Amino acid sequence: SRVTDLLGFTPEEVIGKTPVDLITKDETKQFNEIFKDFIRSQKSFRMLNNNFLHKNGKIKTLETSAAPIFDDNGKFNGFTGISRDITEIKRTIDKLKETKKRFQDLYENAPDMYLLIDAKTAKIIQCNQTAADVLGYSKKEIIGKAIFDLYTPESAQYARLKVLPEFVKTGVVKSEELQVRKKDNSIVFVLLNATAVRDNTGKIIYSRSVWRDITERKKAEEKLKKSERRYKNLFENNLAGVVISTIEGRILDC
Repeated sequence: SRVTDLLGFTPEEVIGKTPVDLITKDETKQFNEIFKDFIRSQKSFRMLNNNFLHKNGKIKTLETSAAPIFDDNGKFNGFTGISRDITEIKRTIDKLKETKKRFQDLYENAPDMYLLIDAKTAKIIQCNQTAADVLGYSKKEIIGKAIFDLYTPESAQYARLKVLPEFVKTGVVKSEELQVRKKDNSIVFVLLNATAVRDNTGKIIYSRSVWRDITERKKAEEKLKKSERRYKNLFENNLAGVVISTIEGRILDC
């Protein structure tokens, strides 16, 4: 019989039992609450999914649809329904959900800031959580802003006059250094890379933009420059004669 195919039990073993006797224990409470609603409403239901325990101990996911039964006097007598095995379908769906969850986490919490920017309005249509965290905004506050409003005035002008025309022409931006102003007005140095997303006609509809925070690198570079300037100033203005030479005595600087 079909019940044997689904759950391994014979019809004689199943007759007299309730669904609660067959489903897994972790779903008992939820099933009881749902089924009480069905009994109260005395209406049909469709695609109710529950985990049932097969006779061999394995779990099977069944999808059940049923209609109410009434006697000649209109008295409600129960339900008649059909169930189908959707175990493999559910496993596939669960795997897809898990994969989506992993990719969503990878996107939201990536080391870099990701933004989608509308080509027509220059407004941000999507960003990841990293962008919100670094800039001190919520994602809701960032989405809808014009990208130029997040740059410092100097970077905004450079982006309009240099970066944007090049992007429109080639559909690509590579390693452009810009400055972004955070919500607290402090500055973040970023390295911009972007690629175009086009419609069927080849028209650019939005950009996939990546900001890499290079603030610490820029600070280190500036610190090194200051150190070099101090050293050069000391070297050039030293009252004593200073000579730098190789071990063979060849003069390199003085």
